[in-house]
Amino acid sequence: RLSKAHARLYYLREDLSEGRLARAREALERAERLAPDAPEVRLASGFYHFWGNRDADKAFESFALAARELPDNAEVAGARAELLRMRGRYTEALETYRNAFELSPRDADLAEEVAITSWLLRRHEEALRLWEQSARLDPRCSVVWRNLGLGYFNVLRSPAKARAAYDRAFRANPADARLLYERDQLWKRVGESPGARLRALERHPGLVRQRDDLSLELCELYNQTGQPGRALELIRSRRFQPWEGGEGGPLGQHVRCHLALGREALHG
Repeated sequence: RLSKAHARLYYLREDLSEGRLARAREALERAERLAPDAPEVRLASGFYHFWGNRDADKAFESFALAARELPDNAEVAGARAELLRMRGRYTEALETYRNAFELSPRDADLAEEVAITSWLLRRHEEALRLWEQSARLDPRCSVVWRNLGLGYFNVLRSPAKARAAYDRAFRANPADARLLYERDQLWKRVGESPGARLRALERHPGLVRQRDDLSLELCELYNQTGQPGRALELIRSRRFQPWEGGEGGPLGQHVRCHLALGREALHG
């Protein structure tokens, strides 16, 4: 367990230091000295090679050895499924994830993984059902609600359900600037008024400042609601970085600001 915990921190890029990886290796070596043939040690070895060394072949070998001794263990099945999916063997990964979820039907994370794998295989409605199941098991996961929002809009063509899902996602993780941006884009697509969108963004100035695209949307909303001075102030206060598809956005809003300010001066 200790080796797995260290390896996971390394894999998730929360600590990419050599010391973290060394602690994972040391914990694994101690376990191997104590019980070299224990399936739990084989499982830990698999995670170390998968998450720490990025050695898929050794990881798969260790997971296979663990599965022989623990055929009804959901963690083992889930680990093998993750590796299969990483290798692009989506159909086998889906079958293995399903088996893991059958062994642990209260595991919201496994339900989510089955859904993700189903989505990769273009089984969209099945994926949505599984994300809904995951949300019922653990309604605190913002990623699941986000995925439901995308699926409701793009697959089921249900803007109302998509809005509700994105609202749940943002409530679950109100510190996620990307969620705020995506929710605003959804509101834009479904015809929400500029005033309502503006009020929603102004409630989260710290999140808006984190992203160029959110700042640009706020600037556009200021222009749309007759506040070109505030739009120009925002443009001048930020150094926008070019991104694919959005290179001309700040320039366009800059021109729009000055045109509006010019009209105000002429009529003033």
